[in-house]
Amino acid sequence: MMVTWYAVPPVLSIAIFVTLLAGFTKIRRYIPFPAFLYAFLFLLWSAGELLERVSGPPPAERDVALIGVKIIAIAGAFLPSAFIHFSFVFPVRKKDAHYGILLALYITSAVIAMLSITTDLLISDMIVYAPGWGAVFGPGMLIWGTYIIGGTIIAIANLEVKSLRLSTAIGRFQTRWIAVALGISLCCATITGYIPPIFGVQDIYPLTTIPFAITGMLLYHVFVRYHMTGGNNLGPATGTEGVNKKVSSGYFWCDDKKFARKYFMEFLKQGVWSLYITVNEIPEKEVATNARVITISEKGDINPLDEERIKTLPFLIEKFVSQSENSIVLIESIEDLITHYFYSTTSFSEVLNEIRKCADSYNTMIICSFNREKLEEWVIEEITHGGKSLKSL
Repeated sequence: MMVTWYAVPPVLSIAIFVTLLAGFTKIRRYIPFPAFLYAFLFLLWSAGELLERVSGPPPAERDVALIGVKIIAIAGAFLPSAFIHFSFVFPVRKKDAHYGILLALYITSAVIAMLSITTDLLISDMIVYAPGWGAVFGPGMLIWGTYIIGGTIIAIANLEVKSLRLSTAIGRFQTRWIAVALGISLCCATITGYIPPIFGVQDIYPLTTIPFAITGMLLYHVFVRYHMTGGNNLGPATGTEGVNKKVSSGYFWCDDKKFARKYFMEFLKQGVWSLYITVNEIPEKEVATNARVITISEKGDINPLDEERIKTLPFLIEKFVSQSENSIVLIESIEDLITHYFYSTTSFSEVLNEIRKCADSYNTMIICSFNREKLEEWVIEEITHGGKSLKSL
């Protein structure tokens, strides 16, 4: 084997995506499957490119280089399916999961991958580059490359359209950062790996794994900065579609917690998709069993001492309500959250505004219950602003 500077980019990319996959494994219940898949495919592509680049001068290591190129061919064939699949389910999962489209895409990817490694349509020969071996692409390169580019463009476009429809700022930032990451990979891979072979230029050594490494770092930025890992699996425990009892969509407030809880329980018992958010309290058994619960406490789902984490609450609500055309959300004892944990009036107002936007953007009912005696008048005005009294229904 021969190690040259050409091997540095794939090694860097492999290190990043191994780290990402290890993180995915730790928090796998929050990460959608396509995120696992396309990170793994980036890893596989990088491993193939590393084999190709360290295979050494001819003639001894030609077979090793060929194996590397075939690994790249397999990873590339499945990347468009993974990208599009991811764009369907992130950051919010709609009811229409596009199963037919996804099945067709994965079958197409499997066929392209099989043809790429069993025929000479994609890899017609291996030639000597200055540092080692490289592939001479056959007529199938046009189909293989166009499929990757087309799938990536569709995924980016879908993510951008989704970002315009999201009501929460964190959701929009998450989506746009990932679209940017995919766009960087698309541009660099197209310039160095797709266009030259079409025009018969074989002496440009593709540096595809450099943008892959950049993509991985941007994904890490999204995970850490925008809390991508929180609540991707939010969904009702036993709620069903098609229930007779419909919610009154909008933002509501109630200064009687018992009344708000009783109202919420009526819909919960009817099978309406229900989200219960509590501050420093353990929910009743019936609520915990039949509704999705978010506990805000130091040992709960959201640590209230982390103000940045609390700001993700509207996004978690949006992820939940986007999955159903009939849902109800109860935020109970919001005065405890305000009194003990919000240190910034501006942050509190921003969170409430985004919660109200969720109620306006989706067919959902969001209720904030509070105790008047524990709050100052200006806080009560902030909670009730733009909403209706639950008792007015």
